[in-house]
Amino acid sequence: MDRCAYDSVNVNCDGEQNDSKKWRSLIRQIFICSGLWTMYFTPGLFLGVPPVYIAQSRKISNSTEAVSAEMASWISSVFGYAAIPWVLVIPLITERFGRKVSFYFVTISSIASHSLLYCSTTLTEFFISEIVTSITFASHTTLLMQVIAEYTSPRYRGVFLTLKGASMFWGIWIANIIGTFHHWKYVGLIGVVCSVYCGTALFWPESPYWLASKRRYQECTEAHYWLKGYGTQSRKELEMLINNQKNYNENTLTKRTPKFNKRFSQLQSVIFTDEFYKPMLLTLTLYLLYYCSGKLVCNMYVLEIVTELTASESAAYLTMLVLDGVTVFGMYIGCLLSRIVKRRTLLFTCASNGVLFLYTVSLYLYLIKHEILEKNNIIIISLLTGFSICITIGPMLLLSTICAEIVPQKFNQLACCMVGLIDKIIFSIILKLSPSLFRALGIHGSFLFYGVSSNIFVLTLYKYLPETKDKTLYEIGNSFKNKWSNERGSINTNKSIVTDK
Repeated sequence: MDRCAYDSVNVNCDGEQNDSKKWRSLIRQIFICSGLWTMYFTPGLFLGVPPVYIAQSRKISNSTEAVSAEMASWISSVFGYAAIPWVLVIPLITERFGRKVSFYFVTISSIASHSLLYCSTTLTEFFISEIVTSITFASHTTLLMQVIAEYTSPRYRGVFLTLKGASMFWGIWIANIIGTFHHWKYVGLIGVVCSVYCGTALFWPESPYWLASKRRYQECTEAHYWLKGYGTQSRKELEMLINNQKNYNENTLTKRTPKFNKRFSQLQSVIFTDEFYKPMLLTLTLYLLYYCSGKLVCNMYVLEIVTELTASESAAYLTMLVLDGVTVFGMYIGCLLSRIVKRRTLLFTCASNGVLFLYTVSLYLYLIKHEILEKNNIIIISLLTGFSICITIGPMLLLSTICAEIVPQKFNQLACCMVGLIDKIIFSIILKLSPSLFRALGIHGSFLFYGVSSNIFVLTLYKYLPETKDKTLYEIGNSFKNKWSNERGSINTNKSIVTDK
């Protein structure tokens, strides 16, 4: 049968997909991403609980010793430490059983952790619920980003990846609103309901990338067309995927070394491969830029920071809710901008302005400390709001988007482990040491530290980070085979994307 006639239901003879089919593919991708966004929302609830839990516990006991500064730092950072083992386990499950089975496991753990949170009556039980939710937290970098990147078309991938960040901070905002006006444990009830919705993964197909890696090419083709339609770009992406995977499989089959020696030699060769170490170094720098900007620290310790700056508990709660709202609002602005502005342009414009705000906040607080200027709460809140908007639209929004795009597909399992370890280790260390940093340097000195460190990472990324907007995952990976793509962040798309034998 003529190929054009065979596909006439789905595409025109020139290879263009019908509009109705395009919309059907988009709706399917949105349906899948809605479950993933919800899974980002539920840990956001947990991240929003510690500030209000600490404040309510101290208020009930009428003493700051009810939750000491040391204990508060553990409450805010235990997610990251507990997630480190799962960062190693989840990629193994994902590689062996596929994306869907891994997501089922994460969903069940999310239901369990929020149920424990709702039933918690002691600090020990609260800690246990945080440790259980670390499974979900670990899945952010090892599974969820990977699923969004593999299940969505390059045209929409950036928006879908940025929206998941907004979902997480919706969770933080909702948790803080509940904690401001009601008891903190009601956060767990909302988390259970949302986690149950993630069970819609039962209706997903398996990832075409995983099916291709298992040599199940017919199922891979069916899943790919179900997700992304029959358009010209979809066909090209499928052809790239299957050709690259077949060549990779053929290369690995020709090597008959013992299993242990094979694994060890492969690990050695992978680590020093341009396609692996360059994206990993960029990923490390991106995470350092985000966490060392102080944005997450401000979200987690906002009540303590603002109370010290303004000497007003009511102003602290108001600032917390304002900053959370600004963060969510900034996320959606960033999502719109990411559709029309290149990744590098958006990242460096916002990050540079965020650094300027950090320097300004530090200078203003220093002048207040030495009584050169009078304290003005409105100015303080305005500066923190401007800083929050810049970091939200730039580093925070684009962090996981760019990382998901540059992670090498050929070494996906190892890369996901590395990204997860980078994320959780930096997250835990920054949140754990921040209270000590505040005590040692003061609030103004801490903001200066964040500004200087962020400045260094912005300059590094400006030199080496390539542009990834509207590129397929294999085109992006191919850009790391040669020199750093640092000339205007361009990617040479003229080179073949088929893996060389």
